[in-house]
Amino acid sequence: MAWTALARAVVGDVITVTWGKAVADSLAALSLHKHGGSAGDGDDELAGPDSFTLTDISEPDAPGADKTAMSAQSGKVNQRAGAAGSSEELSIVGHTH
Repeated sequence: MAWTALARAVVGDVITVTWGKAVADSLAALSLHKHGGSAGDGDDELAGPDSFTLTDISEPDAPGADKTAMSAQSGKVNQRAGAAGSSEELSIVGHTH
């Protein structure tokens, strides 16, 4: 079984046994995806993103113990770590050693 990129079905198409098997195989291939942690923690074996975009939101919910939520507030990147506390703005402006 392997992932198969299928043509999009439209109204009036006849779904054949071959097409149905390809869908079943693709779904089975997805079931092989493994997670490195608890449910919802994602997979540490997947390739990382090249970039990501944050849209401004209000204060995010606390992510839980040993986790950090990233968010944008007023166009600035924030983090909220742990099961309690509030967001903190992240900044490299004026950072010195």
